[in-house]
Amino acid sequence: MGTIPSSIGNLTNLEMLFLAENAFSGHIPSTLGNLQNLRRLNLSHNNLKGAIPSNL
Repeated sequence: MGTIPSSIGNLTNLEMLFLAENAFSGHIPSTLGNLQNLRRLNLSHNNLKGAIPSNL
């Protein structure tokens, strides 16, 4: 349980991020938009709320 830290946006070379089934809550951090090399993202089966940030 917990939130996805906004500092995850500092991992700028990240290509894949799989955070499914971790009971995360809160919003998807807009800093994920900093991950310019990101090709795959899985945030399914969490308790996230709100809109997907437009910079994703």
